[in-house]
Amino acid sequence: MSEGEKRSPEGEGGFRVIDRRRFTAEGLERKPDEGAAEPGAEASGETASSRPGSRPTAAAEERPGPAVPLGEPYDDDVRLAEPTFATLVMSLSTQALVCLGEIPAAPGEPPRRDLPGARSVIDLLGVLEKKTRGNLDPEEAALLERILYDLRLRYVEVARA
Repeated sequence: MSEGEKRSPEGEGGFRVIDRRRFTAEGLERKPDEGAAEPGAEASGETASSRPGSRPTAAAEERPGPAVPLGEPYDDDVRLAEPTFATLVMSLSTQALVCLGEIPAAPGEPPRRDLPGARSVIDLLGVLEKKTRGNLDPEEAALLERILYDLRLRYVEVARA
């Protein structure tokens, strides 16, 4: 019996549970069990991937390799900017602009429009404005008001087009 495989107390006639998670409890990557067939498949020559409507086994699937980070890693002395209300508002604003098709989602891709998504983000900024009213610095309140005005105007223009 391989690692991650359990049998029922009844013995061979019971059920079998196979742990197909990619990582062990210790955080190490599992080795794929190549050649692991289901019980009774050897006699009939049938495998899990040869039955109609079944998924191919892990050995039959092409698995992508581990993600490789691009660029240089952060130095220990590099500090990221402290999160502020303005960075939150700008982040949500950028997300709304992506949904409006003003900014491409990824470099080299054509911009795509998602009007329900844009409306959701704009409404979220509206909730943020309502819930923070009276608790913001004048600069923060003015930033949120300007961004909401601009996004709402852009949304109406795109929705009418």
